[in-house]
Amino acid sequence: MPDVTSAIHSVEQSEKRRAQKRADFLRLASDPDVADLVTKVAHAISKAAQNGHIPSVDEIRVPPKRMKPGTRTGLGEAIASIGEGAPDNFATRFTWHDVARVCKERGTVSSRRAIRDAIYRLVTTKPPVIRIVKKGTGGKPSLYEFVPQKKPVERGVLLT
Repeated sequence: MPDVTSAIHSVEQSEKRRAQKRADFLRLASDPDVADLVTKVAHAISKAAQNGHIPSVDEIRVPPKRMKPGTRTGLGEAIASIGEGAPDNFATRFTWHDVARVCKERGTVSSRRAIRDAIYRLVTTKPPVIRIVKKGTGGKPSLYEFVPQKKPVERGVLLT
């Protein structure tokens, strides 16, 4: 019977080690210092559940977070500020290529899609900041210009 007793003792020891490892894992998983690693591992586990391949830690890639619609990136404000300070609010015509170049010079580099969306938002706001002068066709970009903004009228005091 010593074999059965030692087997039971071995199983109990294994269960204790497992319980300790689980407790350590849960403690580490809730640690904010390793939150990015936990995210990567969770992503890898979900992928492994789909295709059966368990990747090594070096193979794990987490997709970038997507911004929610309506998130303010400051790009629209940066584009609107291009026209400020110029005579008549920079009434010269421009394309999205020009906006991308100016944004790159100012250090606010963004994707083509983000610039397109920001220009569209500035065209469709009430009151519009930019207007379409000529719609682009056949691979040619649209021409835009800044809409002169009305300055508030200062009301004077009526002296009698």
